[in-house]
Amino acid sequence: MRNRRWIDAFLVAAILITVALLYHKVTRLWWIWDDTFLLHIVSEHRVLDYFVDGSVWRSMPQQLFTPLLTTSYEAELALFGPNAVAFHVVHLIELAALAIALAFALRLWMSRAAAACASFLFLVGTPTAVMAMQTMLMHYIESVILGIVAAALFARAMRSGRNVPLIASALLYLLAMLAKEIAIPLLVILLILPERDLRARLRAVWPHGLELILYFAWRFAILGKVIGGYVWTFGLTELPLLLLRTVAKIVGTFAGPRLAIGIPFVLLILIGLLLRLRSRVSAVAIVIAFAAAIGPIIPVAVYYDHRFAWCAWICTAILFAAGADTLRNRRLALSLMIGVPLLGAVVNRQQWKGEFNRAKRMSDEGLVFSDLEPGDAIRMPAIVPGVMFQVAWVKEFVLHRPPGTLWFYDDLYLCSGQKPRRVFGFDERTRQVREITAEIPAIAGRYCASFRNEPLNLHFHYDERRHLLSWDLGPYADGYTFVASNGFLAYEVERHGGLQLFGMKDQTFRVRYRSPAGWVTYSPELTIDFSRDRELTWRR
Repeated sequence: MRNRRWIDAFLVAAILITVALLYHKVTRLWWIWDDTFLLHIVSEHRVLDYFVDGSVWRSMPQQLFTPLLTTSYEAELALFGPNAVAFHVVHLIELAALAIALAFALRLWMSRAAAACASFLFLVGTPTAVMAMQTMLMHYIESVILGIVAAALFARAMRSGRNVPLIASALLYLLAMLAKEIAIPLLVILLILPERDLRARLRAVWPHGLELILYFAWRFAILGKVIGGYVWTFGLTELPLLLLRTVAKIVGTFAGPRLAIGIPFVLLILIGLLLRLRSRVSAVAIVIAFAAAIGPIIPVAVYYDHRFAWCAWICTAILFAAGADTLRNRRLALSLMIGVPLLGAVVNRQQWKGEFNRAKRMSDEGLVFSDLEPGDAIRMPAIVPGVMFQVAWVKEFVLHRPPGTLWFYDDLYLCSGQKPRRVFGFDERTRQVREITAEIPAIAGRYCASFRNEPLNLHFHYDERRHLLSWDLGPYADGYTFVASNGFLAYEVERHGGLQLFGMKDQTFRVRYRSPAGWVTYSPELTIDFSRDRELTWRR
């Protein structure tokens, strides 16, 4: 017993060290992605508002319902103030806690070695590298932690016949959904756990069914709808192809940017999954598990992001370890359990480099922006255009620095005659944000001279009932951008796409096409009225 405790203590220490070694650089980052947006929300609302005030969530473009996320930001802001480093440290602690919970919970169904393998394989996965970098994704981590504990309690309740752990499991299931809706399919996962028989599991899962009904009723009361709330949309006829593309992109995420390393890694993972296919029941359970992991991301899969592969990666790590654990040759099993996570760590480092460089650029741009004077501007930041408004808000109302600093995402801004006092931009060579004021006349001259009156075909349709703006652009395959306010904002878009828009009366913008040859062409300013159905067509 004492030896087991020492082994457990060593495992916990190893997980903490692994998280620190792989991801400690995130403590060098400032606020990135939606951090500033969430800080804005929690600075203007009470904790109770996140759970009962629908206006908090309906005012957001995505119209999600994740009250535990805002509650977490509220708590950390109260404890640490606007200290980004503290937020990142807490984020890493939560990530380590998830890995520890996974390692101990999985012992209910597999050996200690296999459970540890699943935990470390999870940590080195490329989706986890993305998760570790973005504190705004803490609700994913919190949701999975709550889900793991809920599943473990359900299994113990099934084995012991006691109702207390069953009720506790159901309550944690509700909290997991309030953290992030990715937890909704956990109910299905409970039904395929190897506890007793399916009929017994169906009888035991009734408290979770009640919590699911409660969650959907709560969500409807807050948002006015049970499902939806995502921005990017697609038609039902596109679903099969979208599903195939999403699975391919998830596998690509697993492999990372270097296929010479990533492909052998994915093949070894596949071997572990195949080893788990010992029966038809196992095959059906694996299909259900992956469907539960991938299903919740399909509504946003048109705009794929590496983090969307995270639940599928957790499922993969568990099933690989379970497959390796079935080998009778224990030396071979241990070789797989040790070797594959080590190879995964190499893949992880390849993915980490690009992700961290991008995050560091956004972080540096935000820090520089927060120090700039009124009348200064930052050119083409990597920060998402909509987020820049929140960075400006944090600068003024959280950091109490003077407002009036500008930004632009398209050099049309310079061609329109705008002359900021000073201009700063990111230098790819030095990977620093520096002043480029002296270079602006030459930049503007080159860009303005690249304008051409080339063919451009645009068709927009707005569906008022669905709040859906869809478009078809041509005649070129790609290279399109929606540009607003003469370059103040710009959003790259696909040739064919759709976007749900809530709370907007109209929108005025141009469409830009950038040729691989270097020239650009713009449409005139177009205005779409969102108060009614609307068709808009323009051709040159």
